[in-house]
Amino acid sequence: MRKANVEHQLPRALLVNAEAAWRAGDAGQTDECFNEVDDMAARGPVPFFACDAAILRARCYIEQGSLAQGEACRDRAAKLVDEQRSGAGADHYSRGAVALAVLDAELALVSFCRKSQDSPVDPAFFEFSTAAIFALLF
Repeated sequence: MRKANVEHQLPRALLVNAEAAWRAGDAGQTDECFNEVDDMAARGPVPFFACDAAILRARCYIEQGSLAQGEACRDRAAKLVDEQRSGAGADHYSRGAVALAVLDAELALVSFCRKSQDSPVDPAFFEFSTAAIFALLF
């Protein structure tokens, strides 16, 4: 992306790369992509990418079995959505709010499942749940 001089697409590409690395089990590459997106969002007016990164990072932590870290990332995403609601990123607010609502539903379901049985979350859950929750929302 940098060589092609399309850096405006770089945060989006990094998020895609982070998810691909996560699904391939490469935690190091996943963290590297997330950190670069966070750095870019801190430097420029793109908090919605930081929100997307926080939501995806929450899903990664939940799948790893760290519900507390997932909830912390969810809280960070909620803070970013609130900032977008009243700030310059108001046009991206709805996208972040919907993604956050889906994450909240996933967290609630995982929490319920954990209370029902002490077992790790099946990774296939995330492939099904996001599509199912979006279908219910729209």
